[in-house]
Amino acid sequence: MNLAAELQLKPENQDSYEELIIGIENGQGVLTPLIAVCDDLRLREILIQRYEDELAPDFRLYRMRLNQEEPSLRLGIATLIKNEEYLQQKKPAVIMVTGSETLMFVSPERGKRTEIDKFMGYLQWGREGLMHFPYPIVLWLTKKVEFEITRSALDFWSWRKGVVHFVQEMLLEIPRKNNLFEAQPIAFKDSEEDTEHFLPLEDLKELIAKVEQRDRNDPKLGTLYSRLGRLYSHRLIQGEAEDDKKEREDALL
Repeated sequence: MNLAAELQLKPENQDSYEELIIGIENGQGVLTPLIAVCDDLRLREILIQRYEDELAPDFRLYRMRLNQEEPSLRLGIATLIKNEEYLQQKKPAVIMVTGSETLMFVSPERGKRTEIDKFMGYLQWGREGLMHFPYPIVLWLTKKVEFEITRSALDFWSWRKGVVHFVQEMLLEIPRKNNLFEAQPIAFKDSEEDTEHFLPLEDLKELIAKVEQRDRNDPKLGTLYSRLGRLYSHRLIQGEAEDDKKEREDALL
């Protein structure tokens, strides 16, 4: 069984997955930093396999793992491009980055910078160097690393083009027994609903306009309008709306 294809995602995960696909498809030709947050590494692998299969006909997908000793996102991508003629030609591609989940928050030597501190420093001060890479980049993080970025690499965080969160799913553990494989469900406790939205309001509206201009019948518009309505509702509840009456009306459209 192809678990990546067969797994029925929870509605919130399906929404996040579709938003990630839309962000990748609309990010060609310009650097598009997309952040995907998932604490379950097995679910992460399933999601990666799924979007690799879905995008494969039109995009070439590359996987890159951060170097633990020198976890520079810019240097890692530059090295990848240097070794890949296809990327040098700036053809349609997406670069998926993992490895941040293995970075140490504690240094084995007193007074020495931790791996996570190095990573934050590279993100914060190496942002401009990433501008030369005209590709969507999906940076996979855990919630702990995401929180650290919001504290220690605010310039990079403010520059992101999207954030999607994935909650844990009911996955299948497939142990070997008598040379046969038997599927057994492993239950995970749901995490609290995330309130972070994929794009800031104006960016989300701009993305909708771009998709509509390309194809007004694109089925992905349903997902985008659904998220726009939830974003308006969230802004009203949190008191973030600039014009309560107008945003309330927009949320009902």
